[in-house]
Amino acid sequence: MTAFLDERSSLPYCPGCGHSHVLRALDAAIQRSGVEPRSVVLVTDIGCVGLADRLFPSLHTVHALHGRAAAVACGMQVYAAGAGAAPVKPIVLVGDGGATIGLLHLVHAAQLDADVTVLVHNNLVYGMTGGQHSGFTPEGLPTTTTPGGNPVPPIDLAGVLAAAGAGYFARSRVPAKELPDRLAAAIARPGFACVELLELCPTFAARVGGVTGKDLGRLAEERGGEGVIFDRPPRRGTMRAQAPPPAPLENPLEPHPSWSALGRTVRVAIGGRAGEGVQSAARLAAAAAALAGLWVAVRTDNPVTQGTGFSLAELALSPDRGEAAVPGSPDLVIAIAPEGMAALGERGWLGEGSPAARTIIDEELPGGDGLVAEREPLVRRFGRRGAALGALALASARGGWFVPDAWRAAAERLPGSRRSGAERVLEEVFGPEGGA
Repeated sequence: MTAFLDERSSLPYCPGCGHSHVLRALDAAIQRSGVEPRSVVLVTDIGCVGLADRLFPSLHTVHALHGRAAAVACGMQVYAAGAGAAPVKPIVLVGDGGATIGLLHLVHAAQLDADVTVLVHNNLVYGMTGGQHSGFTPEGLPTTTTPGGNPVPPIDLAGVLAAAGAGYFARSRVPAKELPDRLAAAIARPGFACVELLELCPTFAARVGGVTGKDLGRLAEERGGEGVIFDRPPRRGTMRAQAPPPAPLENPLEPHPSWSALGRTVRVAIGGRAGEGVQSAARLAAAAAALAGLWVAVRTDNPVTQGTGFSLAELALSPDRGEAAVPGSPDLVIAIAPEGMAALGERGWLGEGSPAARTIIDEELPGGDGLVAEREPLVRRFGRRGAALGALALASARGGWFVPDAWRAAAERLPGSRRSGAERVLEEVFGPEGGA
């Protein structure tokens, strides 16, 4: 079976952290569950667990706001049900913080019996932010914010969700040899399912609180044991019956297959500076591809600081739906700023050993480290805000992705394109009559 977890580089967790065990078990569970991988969407919360996004490059992933992961997952289900769209299977990865901050969202998902699987990574403390106590911290456990022991009893998650009408709840220590099968059972089950994962945080729960693996077993027994705690018949149809149909789009992307003669899959990675239009350029290119009748996928990345640092976008364009997935080595790599160049290099897409058949960098960027690249006056020609769009438009023209009309139609439909100067950049590339 194909693995979904990318372990080519080590997992980004502290030695002994339960998260690594869970992600490996989740990888096996998805393979065993029988769920169509293309329908799986991993919805992650803020915290250590949120680092899982880029570790599953062949699955859809969404990084949600703190505590809102379950709500985002339910929104996907509501839309899919109301639109009669292809089914999606959200798997929510949430830690102590997300589960307690977003507790009402979990309750609401249970009430709706949404077809969502929630994995609660309960390592007893807030691991990423300094070992503070959480709503699930055992009474009496020392933490960085309760050095004398937590004075508050922990929330009974199973009891809360049972009262909310949840259909399925299971619990497991981590690691456990049964974990992949337990997760697979929860994923395969229709309707709302939650699995509480009692994990060890080696940095804070262990060093500050003195928690050991044996303690996790004792905590599991105190909270009702391991395995399936309750399994009720699913209330299928609840969300479909209540979901309103989505509002029609004002500017639907009606495809024009004659606008593209692309006979292969093209994958592009472009990196620049945050705030300079990299991701909006990728969205415009994706819209143009869709208008030309191609299948398209987009993935973007930037630091949580948003306005500083790098900005990356990956595009996959294909005449074949099955091939239109971003993951995979890029055929074309474009760098327009030092920050983006560094981020592309960290991913192994620039320099010696890069898988790209073609690399284009702005004329002002440095070389070295085995970098073989074509140099273009991207910033000088299109300006900092237009360099990313100019680079993608030039690549499109030279590679025959789709006709200029697709670009122009996309710019007319996407909000903000006029403000960002897209028309000026496209005219610079294609000319007023559409010639490249």
